[in-house]
Formats: sequence, C-alpha cells, structure tokens
Amino acid sequence: FQAQQTFAAGANPYSVTVSQLTAHLTMLRSIGFRPVRLADVVRARRLGVALPPRSVLLTFDDGNVGQWTHGDVVLRRTGFSAVTFLITGYVGWASEFLTWNEIRAMVASGRWEIGDHTHRDHHTVPAGPSMVRQSALINRAWNPQTRTMETLPAAEVRVRTDLDLSLRVLQQQRLGRPLAFAYPFSRVDGPTNDPRLTEYTEELAARLFPVRFTNVSPGRLVTPADLALGLLPRFEVHRHVSALELFEVVRAANLMAVSPTQRTSTVGLMRRR
Repeated sequence: FQAQQTFAAGANPYSVTVSQLTAHLTMLRSIGFRPVRLADVVRARRLGVALPPRSVLLTFDDGNVGQWTHGDVVLRRTGFSAVTFLITGYVGWASEFLTWNEIRAMVASGRWEIGDHTHRDHHTVPAGPSMVRQSALINRAWNPQTRTMETLPAAEVRVRTDLDLSLRVLQQQRLGRPLAFAYPFSRVDGPTNDPRLTEYTEELAARLFPVRFTNVSPGRLVTPADLALGLLPRFEVHRHVSALELFEVVRAANLMAVSPTQRTSTVGLMRRR
C-alpha cells in the first residue's frame, strides 16, 4: 500500500511531525512491512507479477522543503525510501518549497525518487456560475467576468501543456522522466463539470506515466486489478493520524482484502498488511 505523508511548516493538518513519521514507520517495520521503490512497482506492473508480501511504498506530495530537512532524517534512521511528487512550477518559488539543488541531493542520497504532480495546475478553478471551486485538472474553468465556460478543447490544451511542461522542466534539471504521477487533491474522476475532460486527463496521464496515484477513503490495499490499470489508491496519513490509528486502518484494509468476496481481486497483493 502507499502511505501519503506531507511535511509543511506550521499547523498544516496535512503535515506530520518527525516524531509522528518515526512512529508510523517504526510501527510498519514492527508488523513486517518492508519498503519497495517506485521502480519496483512499475516493474511488477510491466511484468504482471506480484510484489513481495507486506510491501509498502511511501509517498510525499507537493515538494515541501521539510521532506528533505526533516523527513529524510527519519528515512535514514528507519531504512525507508520514498517518492516526492513535485509541483515543478513551485520548486524554489517560496521558502516552503524545495529547491532544485535540494531535489538533486535527495535523489543522490538513494532514498528518494521523483514523481510528477503537475507544473502549475495544482489549484482549483470556479466550476460554474455558483463559483464553487474544483480541481483545475479535471474541470473546465468558469470566467465570472465574461460569464463563459472554458471550452473543452481549450481545457484539454491547458492540461496537456501543463503536464508536458512539467516533464520538460524535470528533464532540463537532469532528473530524467518520472515514472509516476499523483493527481492534485487526489481527484481523478470528480467532482467535475465535464466527464469528457476527466476521461481525457486520465488517458493522457496513462500515456505519460506508467503509474498514477490517488487516495481512497477508507484506505485499501492495492489489488492486481489496480496494478494492471496503473491507477493506485493510497492511504492518506496526516497530522491527526497516530501510529495506532494507522495500524488499525491497515489491519481493517487487510481483513477486507482477504474476505471471500475480495479474494479473487486481491490475489498476490492481499498479504500486504
């Protein structure tokens, strides 16, 4: 399974402290989980084989600087590796985000892999006259000044241009082509004001990245069907999740995976507990 962790300054509810992350990873080690790398997941998908039982892939979103200054210390002590999903347009943009030199140092450490999290389309847009805001990657934008909706072709060009630019920036920074993409806000198919855009975005992401990540609630284990599709659910872990609560979530997900109604779809991966 994939546990999403985010480090950020202040009391951000989506961040975790050093002591929390240490407790989370120590607990996972104690019940037999062992870290795998993103490359291992992609290889398993391409070959159609299962990963070892109790495999765990740790992911961090957004590219906050604390992932390196604080999170890496925990990875080094606990023997874990992780993926950082970068919003490439935010790198070095403000003090809370990683710089390119820090990112290269992370990769050089051998503990970090790089994933894509858009260039600048990790934001919300008004999705209609009500001005309710939704993920820009899967919604056409409403313009309140002209009271017009972005056309579908224009939205598709915007999404394609953003993802292409993120890939180009990573290559320009000598970081290679990422193997994975994390959807902004973990929104893959909605809420949306045009299902055709969500279909286009997922088809495009599937062409560009061997695997894509989202979150589901409650968390569940990755199944062979997920791996075959390349769209993998994650457990979301944040400031309000203790090590005991994470253990209970993992235990509940495993019990669901080995139930008779789930056994066929979870063969090979259902022992990731």
